[in-house]
Amino acid sequence: MDSPARTRSVPPDEINVRRELLARKALLVETEHLGPLAAQIQQTIGIEMPTPVVELGDPRWSDRGVRVLLKREDLTHPLIRGNKWRKLKYNLAACVDRGCSRLVTAGGAFSNHILAVAAAGHALGLDTLAFIRGESPNGLNPVLLKASQMGMQFRYVQRQDFHAMFYSRTQPCNVFTMQDSYFVPAGGSNELGLFGVGELMQELTEHCIDIFCCPCGTGGTAAGIASQLISNQRLIAFAALKGQNYLENEVTALLTSAGHSMNVQWMINHDFQFGGYARTKPDLVAFIRAFHSQHAIQLDPIYTAKMMYGLDYLIRSGQFAPGTTILAVHTGGIVGLF
Repeated sequence: MDSPARTRSVPPDEINVRRELLARKALLVETEHLGPLAAQIQQTIGIEMPTPVVELGDPRWSDRGVRVLLKREDLTHPLIRGNKWRKLKYNLAACVDRGCSRLVTAGGAFSNHILAVAAAGHALGLDTLAFIRGESPNGLNPVLLKASQMGMQFRYVQRQDFHAMFYSRTQPCNVFTMQDSYFVPAGGSNELGLFGVGELMQELTEHCIDIFCCPCGTGGTAAGIASQLISNQRLIAFAALKGQNYLENEVTALLTSAGHSMNVQWMINHDFQFGGYARTKPDLVAFIRAFHSQHAIQLDPIYTAKMMYGLDYLIRSGQFAPGTTILAVHTGGIVGLF
């Protein structure tokens, strides 16, 4: 009599590795399919790629033996700047590929992402709809006014309901399945957005970079950069809002769903969010002016200024070893300049 076949129990770690490999393969197949259409859309909209890298000279940094480079993602497009284009690139291609006639998204009333979706939809002849966090205002702020002038429509969602509707991974709301519509998450932070941000790293092969820095609002940019780190590289993402643990969970979830969570060195610094999203203090305003005077580069107070302020503090306080090369990503942030 034959003995029963033995079955090997698969360790949980091995199961996770297999799942991540399958997720990564599926994402690669999808983006390879969407690639030619994404390139055509990029040309139609007029996105300037690749973006330049400049070195920021500051004797306070060089005295510490630290070299700082800045990736000028703010130069991609007048309205669809930086990480917003990176995260929208393959989402726009997916929308067109599926034959959808409307882009639907969600965000705050001063969101860079809302404005970028409105501009992209206008350029591609797509209807656009945004669910805005908060009560309906008496009048439109400059951001929403500009978006409305490009044809975007708005629906307002009370703050206490917004998070459950648009950030819950267990109870997705019914806007995800609106007829003839393609839904882009708040901030453009999904697996396709992560892949688009990851392409930024392919433009940096000529530079030997030890540490990457970026602002962090929804986690998509941080996850995209982290997904392409190689050994001995690490990422510091500077939180632009109050979100300790929440932001870490978002980045982890994005990396896992895209198959990139293993052996990635990243962290989110929460020390320089200046009271929360869109909050500023005199020290930050003074830093923005001094930075512009020294480097002739405009920072926005919501995202990039908080990153550079934090990076400057960490360098001057000796947090990086001499010989370290840091690349910071200027993600645009035009909303803060309205």
